[in-house]
Amino acid sequence: MKPFVILTGNSGTGKTKLAQLYGQYISTPERKRYLIVPVGANWTEKRHIFGYLNIMTGKYQSTPALDFIMSASEDPENPHILILDEMNLSHVERYFSDFLSALESGEPVPLHDDPECDFDSEIRIPENLLVVGTVNVDETTYMFSPKVLDRANTIEFRTMNPREYLLEDEEPGKPAGDLKFLEDPLNHETPEARDLGGIRDELIHELSFFHEKLQRAGFDFGFRVTTEVMEFMHAAWVYEGRPAEWENWERYLDAQIKQKILPKIHGPERLLRDTLNELREHCRGRFPESGDKLREMVETLRIQRYVSFIR
Repeated sequence: MKPFVILTGNSGTGKTKLAQLYGQYISTPERKRYLIVPVGANWTEKRHIFGYLNIMTGKYQSTPALDFIMSASEDPENPHILILDEMNLSHVERYFSDFLSALESGEPVPLHDDPECDFDSEIRIPENLLVVGTVNVDETTYMFSPKVLDRANTIEFRTMNPREYLLEDEEPGKPAGDLKFLEDPLNHETPEARDLGGIRDELIHELSFFHEKLQRAGFDFGFRVTTEVMEFMHAAWVYEGRPAEWENWERYLDAQIKQKILPKIHGPERLLRDTLNELREHCRGRFPESGDKLREMVETLRIQRYVSFIR
């Protein structure tokens, strides 16, 4: 449902590999539909993504990322995935702001203003382009601003005890829902004002609860987050087969609480202690993934007196 996803977690948890495997899945022997671009610590402007006009030669210097974007434009019926590896080695806002703005507005990105240059003067971000940014957090990286997090789904990768996968004998479970819908990232079925299996009013109540609690700490969310959560829930409802009475909807809202609402939370104990405890109590039993994350954040806050979602 979103063209931009951030994968965060410790090094070696499979973030880049998962994105690569997905890219291989949507590719064919004739056409590779994914590209891994390592982000450098020296990326300080948009030319690292979109290239630049060489004033000495009059030629436009393209980049692998720009070439891939143009390739995606030539194949609009199929998704393409651009993987920005270690995305926060540099300040994301410095090199990615034009891209984010274009995603939001639908306007083209200007490339140059030289009428004598035979390269396109602007480029539109095609709708079939999906972007995945992988993130490691250590002393060499930078935090994301709310502006970036607001435009992404943030998925956290956890480390696993070796016993859990070295001694695992069972085959992994297979998806049991609407696979055709799941495998079509370009499906833009419009979420109409519908009952969503009888849970729409309760869903609105939950979103209002989180908004009110976070507003007190200064982390209330705007219409973008609300709309995108509703779109995600609509997609999950379709995936579940459009049930007239949707009984397991909380597992999907749990994912959105953790991916869209919690990532922007950061601050000192005096600001967040009461809010995080109230949210943790609310999620207990109903939203287990979010509850576990909130419990972890509360413990970090107690020990370090400061906490953030991405750590």
